[in-house]
Amino acid sequence: MNTELKSAWYTVVVVVIALLGCLLMSAYTRTMAAFAPLGLLGLLGFTPILFRKQDGKIDLDERDLEVVQKASTVGGVCSYLAFVVGGMLLWGVHFYRGESQMNVHLIPLLIFGGAIVLYLSRSVFIISQYSGKALGIDG
Repeated sequence: MNTELKSAWYTVVVVVIALLGCLLMSAYTRTMAAFAPLGLLGLLGFTPILFRKQDGKIDLDERDLEVVQKASTVGGVCSYLAFVVGGMLLWGVHFYRGESQMNVHLIPLLIFGGAIVLYLSRSVFIISQYSGKALGIDG
């Protein structure tokens, strides 16, 4: 298992734990405190430290670099779509309520949502590509 696959699994685990924490917190409180578990996403900052290249070992070949490049593209496109859909949903909800202004506290949630979609979709794509190669499926 190369470092990209290990970091992808780490990212998926951290994001899922953070989202489950948000879900559990929202069951107890209906305030912005329900989003406090998103602070666990800061653990993703340790990814370069935990999964660095080992000295004297070739970690990624051309195929691995191609998978990483495709995964970054997929993550960027999914993140862009999340921003567009999220922004339109926010606008639509406020428009149909007859409100002309939006709460400024919703904008960071839109940004966090886009970042979560970026990291999660990139990691899931990497995992699916290596799982497909392990099963003999070319994709």
